[in-house]
Amino acid sequence: MNNEKKMAHCTTHQYQSPSSTDRWLTTMYDSSYAKFYPFCTSNNLDPSDITLVVFMDYLTYLFKLVPSLAYSTINGHRSMLNQLLPLYNKSDIVNDPFIARLMAGIHRLR
Repeated sequence: MNNEKKMAHCTTHQYQSPSSTDRWLTTMYDSSYAKFYPFCTSNNLDPSDITLVVFMDYLTYLFKLVPSLAYSTINGHRSMLNQLLPLYNKSDIVNDPFIARLMAGIHRLR
């Protein structure tokens, strides 16, 4: 395919603009944080001092909610925390194998 045909092909497809994607992510993360903050305050935890145990307790709490949340919803909450943790220099928690195992278990049970 020559360059003119490639350019014509690219311009005929509609792509989602980054700004709408950013708005979608912001909305998703805002709703996730809206659940995380009350979880922390009700358990006398500081949301800026997240440990591996708190991270896992929160994901377990979401799993046990009634009505039950879908795996993708819980994974969205995990994603929000993954974005938040490096801001507090807690990136070691993000890559912890226990989180991966917990999420795999949630996926298997849902």
